[in-house]
Amino acid sequence: MMIKTVASVAALATAVQGFSSIAVPRPDASKAVKEALEITESFGINSNEAKVAWDIVEEIDASDNSEATKGSLDAECPVQEEVSLECMDYGTFMDQMKVVRDLTSEKNHKANQNGMASVLKNVKLATPQGAVGGSSPELERALLEARTATQEYGITSPEAKLAWETYEDIASSGTQNAMGTNLIDECSVEAGQEACEAMEELERVMPVLLAISDQYNDNQHN
Repeated sequence: MMIKTVASVAALATAVQGFSSIAVPRPDASKAVKEALEITESFGINSNEAKVAWDIVEEIDASDNSEATKGSLDAECPVQEEVSLECMDYGTFMDQMKVVRDLTSEKNHKANQNGMASVLKNVKLATPQGAVGGSSPELERALLEARTATQEYGITSPEAKLAWETYEDIASSGTQNAMGTNLIDECSVEAGQEACEAMEELERVMPVLLAISDQYNDNQHN
């Protein structure tokens, strides 16, 4: 049985196209980040392609003498009492990149899994095979509305949150534990193969989800 994540791969790919609109003071770095996100979404977070792409992002940031970093805010943000908005945006951007890069590391693998489950705490397993009850037109409609809200408004939007809560309420009211158990808990038991596969999928799309979430939050504060 296929495990469904909160957002489809198609929705993530569409959202990635808007990532370049995030206020980033260095166009070259922004382009490299966008490409790294797209490669991660296409090939997987642990793929060689993704690792190379993120290495390039790090090299652009670290190479003070390269054309990509000449005149960058990294050199133009001296320590001062009042920090400019541009410097704050740059600092936020680099913090985001470090978080995304950390998720690609094989170290602290279990901690990363728990962190991802915390961010996407509403993601649950589909109804187990053989479970009492089944899908219904109402449940299918709620699922479609939840996916649509996620794609149109973003995964962190009030609209998406409400839509997924509605879907979960409908599912749980029809069949006890219809939505399954928490992915982390299920992946820890012997019979949790599907949950482990779901966690791998979360790892694959998490960098993109982080970017979408950060972009949405930035837009909300502007």
